[in-house]
Amino acid sequence: MRARLITVATLLLIGVPLTAQETSLTLFSSGRVLVRRTLPVSLPAGTTTLPLTLGAMSPSEFAVLEPGVTLQRLAFDPAYSEEALLRRNLGQRFMIRRGTEQPFPATLVSLDPERWELPGTGILFGRPGQVIWPPEKVPSGPSVDVTLKSDRAREGLKLMYATSGANWSAHYRLT
Repeated sequence: MRARLITVATLLLIGVPLTAQETSLTLFSSGRVLVRRTLPVSLPAGTTTLPLTLGAMSPSEFAVLEPGVTLQRLAFDPAYSEEALLRRNLGQRFMIRRGTEQPFPATLVSLDPERWELPGTGILFGRPGQVIWPPEKVPSGPSVDVTLKSDRAREGLKLMYATSGANWSAHYRLT
């Protein structure tokens, strides 16, 4: 029972959602945590890109443990500020609010400099108002998009990655 409580507390500490089917952790005294999880995702046969919510992680230590599934590409963006979200959504259409006016659509054309296309009007340099973000485009943490190639359709994806934030040490008392 104590070990289960420690595992749950550690998962909460490092921000791992408890919806995984299987999770195992290896804690290192340096604070590094090696996470092995089976995510409850539907993976079709062929090549697919999945957005994953894994929390803070080290992308260089990410691996797919599922036989027959190969990692083709991993895109990790630790930033989830509005600027980072705009960068991820170039070419997307958003609803914009300006003061008390009715919201209107605009398409993000580029950043640096920021340019927006207003339908029937033209291109505007600078933000035309406040972006109204759809909830599905606003992650709660760092973003990881993985492109995988699977030999067959499957339910669940076994993977491994490293993160940090947990620590342990042993203390001995000799009498």
